[in-house]
Amino acid sequence: MNLFFIDWKLLGFTTGTALLIGLSSGNYWFWFCMAMLTYIVVQSIHIRELATWVSKGSKLESAPDLPEFFGDIVSKIYRIRRSDRKRYKRTKAKLEWFNKTAEFHPDATVILNSELEVIWANAKSSELLNIANGRDNGLRILNIYRDPALTGLFKHLTTTNEVEIRSPLFSNVTLAIRATPFADGDVFVTARDISARIENQRSRRAFVDNASHELRTPLTVINGYLEMLDDDPSLVEHVQHQVKTMREQSQQMVNIVQDMLTLSKLEGTELMPNQGEWIDLSAHIESWVKAAAETGRFDHHTLDLELDRDVRALVIASEIESVYTNLINNAVAYTPAGSRIQVRLNIKADYLRLAVIDNGPGIPARHLPHLMERFYRVDSGRSRQSGGTGLGLAICKHVMQRHGGTLTVKSRLGRGTVFTATLPSKRVTTIDQSRS
Repeated sequence: MNLFFIDWKLLGFTTGTALLIGLSSGNYWFWFCMAMLTYIVVQSIHIRELATWVSKGSKLESAPDLPEFFGDIVSKIYRIRRSDRKRYKRTKAKLEWFNKTAEFHPDATVILNSELEVIWANAKSSELLNIANGRDNGLRILNIYRDPALTGLFKHLTTTNEVEIRSPLFSNVTLAIRATPFADGDVFVTARDISARIENQRSRRAFVDNASHELRTPLTVINGYLEMLDDDPSLVEHVQHQVKTMREQSQQMVNIVQDMLTLSKLEGTELMPNQGEWIDLSAHIESWVKAAAETGRFDHHTLDLELDRDVRALVIASEIESVYTNLINNAVAYTPAGSRIQVRLNIKADYLRLAVIDNGPGIPARHLPHLMERFYRVDSGRSRQSGGTGLGLAICKHVMQRHGGTLTVKSRLGRGTVFTATLPSKRVTTIDQSRS
């Protein structure tokens, strides 16, 4: 391999000729310099021919007729260019395939750079987002589509975020827009028309609401008559037992209807920023626990309260009460006698945390993702015996979401269960802060 890129044949010929002429004329250094100059000029001409060939595409049929040394270079350049052309064709074919595939994608797809400027968009983007590929390239998406929810979506974007907003073109169309950061700050955005799903949810809630209202009145009447029969001392013993069972089942249906109405009211709603009242949450929990203890509810369990004092929360008091009462009652109902239940309320950096912890048998992992679904029961027989409707945790979850918070569960078999409800910092303060 010629490591120094020197044409040794030409160099040998010119220096040899210079040596012979120089020895015969007695002026060796002059002729040596002339030989070097000739070598450089000839090589420069060859390099110029090579550069011209490269600039015109390096096609084999137009390759210059150069000495063997440059012939090797021409051959290598041609092979490299041929490989590049093949790679370019493959890349171009893949890009064309991607563009065709993206054009048929049912979702609007937009790629943004780190400045949230449009780089590329598929055809569906024009229909749903009024963003056209080519026409809107280089424009910031927030200038094309002005919406506070969309602005919030891209603010501090580090992981995939999603938001539901109205279409900029049709007021009756709801879009689910998802943004995912990738590469060097670029953002992959998709938008899907979820109007049908929203309408189905609205229709379902309306049906549940109407059905619950229609059922509540006859159930109340039936339950009233059964209560009268249950109090009638003239009934024979076996009839009394049947009436008692009917009354219990009737009351269970009344409870289910009431919970369905409550869930229908909560689902899909969110409180306004200042909606609710400031309550001393620790005092509310203590008051309810004291009243429940007087009825003997905790006689077979140990209940420990660890509550930050003077915590105030901006909430709908009756709704938040349904959360902690449901969680504590569940802990009592689904743990054996002698179990310990801890209720902790404390303020973290940016949220308020309410945790109900038990050391009961725990919940199998396969059930955890479904616990807060309506009518889901880990042990259906035991749940019905305890009087549960199967809607309690679903109600709790929607109450917390309505307040801008969360409800989560962790459990390990044989180790117990932890339910954690959180409220955002904007709904939490202390009595000292509220006075200042």
